[in-house]
Amino acid sequence: MSADRLRALVDSVQLVDVRTTSIEGTVNLRQGVNEAARDDVPTPVEFGTAVAVADGAKGLLASLSGTQNRQATPSTPEVHMSAEIAAFYELIGWNDEDLDEELLGGFVHKVAMYQMLPFLREAFFDLATRLRVSAPDLPLMPQDLGPEEFIQD
Repeated sequence: MSADRLRALVDSVQLVDVRTTSIEGTVNLRQGVNEAARDDVPTPVEFGTAVAVADGAKGLLASLSGTQNRQATPSTPEVHMSAEIAAFYELIGWNDEDLDEELLGGFVHKVAMYQMLPFLREAFFDLATRLRVSAPDLPLMPQDLGPEEFIQD
C-alpha cells in the first residue's frame, strides 16, 4: 500500500460517529480463587479489527474489539471482559474497485484504530468499575511503530 493512496483516502473521509457496539463482562464467583496462580502476571488484551465499505462506497465502517480473559488468582476470581467499538465515516469520491483490502487494512490500522482506542479504553474502565475488578492495561500503540504486533485479525 502506498502512503500516497492512504493519504488520498484519509483526505476523502469524514468521521461521522464513534459508538460502542458490544460490551460484556462476567466475574465467576463460583470458581473461587486459585491459590496456585500468581497475581503479578498480567493478562494481555487480545485485539481485533475489521473494516467494510458501506452504501456503495459512500461510507466506511471500522471496528476495534478487545477481549481479556483473566484466570483466577489468589486475590481475584476469574474475569471475562470484552468490548467492541465502531467508527462510521462518510467517504467522498471513491469507487468500490478503488478500495482494495490492503488500502482498507492500512486505513483501519493507521487511522481508525487511533480514533477508536480511547473509546475502547473507556469501555473497559467503565465495565471494570461495574464488575468491581481492576481494569486491564491497554498497551500504548505509537502510530509510527504500528499496532500489528497487537492485532489478531
